[in-house]
Amino acid sequence: MTEQKTAFVTGGTGFLGLHIIEQLIDAGWSVTAMHRASADISRLTKTGVTLVTGDVTDKASLEAIVPDNLDAIFHAAADTSQWSGNNQRQDAVNITGTANMLWVAKAKRAGRFIYTSSISAYGRRDAVIDETYPSVSANSPNNYERSKYAAEQQVKAACADGLDAVILNPTAITGPGDTNNWARSFFIARDGGIPGAPSGATSMCDVRDVAAAHLAAYDRGRSGENYLLGGKAVPYRAMLEEISRVAGIEVSLRPVPKVAMTIFAQWKALVARMTGVEPDITPEIARMMDARMECTPAKAQRELGYVDRDWKSSLEDSFNWLVEEGLFDPTPDR
Repeated sequence: MTEQKTAFVTGGTGFLGLHIIEQLIDAGWSVTAMHRASADISRLTKTGVTLVTGDVTDKASLEAIVPDNLDAIFHAAADTSQWSGNNQRQDAVNITGTANMLWVAKAKRAGRFIYTSSISAYGRRDAVIDETYPSVSANSPNNYERSKYAAEQQVKAACADGLDAVILNPTAITGPGDTNNWARSFFIARDGGIPGAPSGATSMCDVRDVAAAHLAAYDRGRSGENYLLGGKAVPYRAMLEEISRVAGIEVSLRPVPKVAMTIFAQWKALVARMTGVEPDITPEIARMMDARMECTPAKAQRELGYVDRDWKSSLEDSFNWLVEEGLFDPTPDR
């Protein structure tokens, strides 16, 4: 009889973390999932995992709750904010939090460390990148890119020091279960908040395929290696048109010049500094949406069996999940 594998998962209340947990459970793993004391665990409790309260920024809490001799730690917790007002908090989670998780993985003698990074750790460039491209994120004006790059460097240093770790770099993640990422665009479109389309494009990936790649990384990933998870870049105009179509919303998207997008975002940021409320459009988002981010998933396909499904079906599944959960009201919020 095969001994049951054991895993510890961070970010378990998040979009991707929940899918990783569900797939681990389905594969027969015994899973311990960490959540912050203030987190909504209503969906997490339905998975049948062992729940523990802690915080990646609190090393003492990790020492108390992470079991010894785990088969794997899946570190999916991250602060994905695209607003400079959250930079300090973001660094604490993404950089200090990753350092703490690497420390506890070594202290507790975990078998393998699977780290959820991002294509943002490579930075933005006018090219279809693969894992051999050097990062340009160290000096990025976007703190999310800087923090994910810094965290990756810590993982690589830990690998050089003997830790068995694999790094996954998803692109724009969509699919069922999303409430705070790209699914927000359904609500913004409904409320008339998308007057035009920026000029950029991004690779997209489905949360179910990204979660499956995490499990495959445990089985087949090479220690110290990166795996980009994404595909052909989708123009933001096409993405927004598809979001509107799926939601049954009529829109007329005009091209938005980069300068107009920048000015609008700066005005939103000024209002945010006065109100303390994070804006829908920030200067960081404006820069991102005027850039092109594209990668090839060939390495992940070859070594992890990664599947790059159609992005339109992912958006449709994302919207249908919101409707089924009663989270999307078609009435504009005005």
